[in-house]
Parts: sequence; structure tokens; C-alpha cells
Amino acid sequence: MTEMRVEGIGRDPAGEAYFLVLREAGAERRLILQIGPFEAAMIGMALGGAPAPRPFTHDLLVQAITRLGGRVERVLIHDVREETFIGVLEVGTERGLIELDCRPSDGVALALRTSAAILVAEEVLAKAGVVPEEPEGPSGQPSEPER
Repeated sequence: MTEMRVEGIGRDPAGEAYFLVLREAGAERRLILQIGPFEAAMIGMALGGAPAPRPFTHDLLVQAITRLGGRVERVLIHDVREETFIGVLEVGTERGLIELDCRPSDGVALALRTSAAILVAEEVLAKAGVVPEEPEGPSGQPSEPER
């Protein structure tokens, strides 16, 4: 498993689709997942640290897990099937680890609220990960970074 960080949320130019961009910790590989507008808003709120006036679904779930004596340990994106990413939320309890099937976007929204790790299977990164190309300068050579 490879640890990932949330790089950001994007929206296509037509404004009809949202994307979650995960970046490999300490590296350039990224995983781009299409997500719904509600999930984009919930992840954006968690990234911005803005508290909601009332609990949203992800806040409620974190509260329920915590009050029942558990804690969100990590979210794993372990498979991709027909362009659909498959995730698992791992919750630690006094009886041991419980795995809950989840959409990766929901898992990320929960992980951000609890500082839990976001991990992606190497097979998933090999199949769906991307490395951005370096922008080229006028001479066709990689451009110098701005300082």
C-alpha cells in the first residue's frame, strides 16, 4: 500500500463532473477519481477546515464511530473495476479492526476529518495512476521552476 495525500478537488470545464486528486506522499504519481458534487463539497470543507453549522453525514458518522468507542484508522483504495474505484474504511475497536466497504470519496472525507491515513494499493496505482508531464519551455526543454 502507498500512502497518499489529498492534492485537491477539481471540476471539469463544463462544470458537470468533479475530481478528487490524490498524490503519492513524497512523489509525483497521482490518482484522479471522479466524484459527486456532495462528496466534493464535503472533502472541500474538510480541506478548508471550515466547521459546518450542523453536522453533515460524514460528521455524523465520525461522531457515531467515536462515541461507540471506535476510531477511523485508515481508508484503503484496493481495487479498480470497470473504471470504478473500490475502497474499504478500517475502523479500530476494542474487539479489533472492522472493515467497512465504502466509496473512496466517502472514505477520504472521513479520513480528512479524523487525520486517518489514505492508502492505495500498488496495483491500483500501476493501473490508474498518472505522472504529470513537465511543462516544456520554448526550446522544447523542461522549463525552469519559478522562483
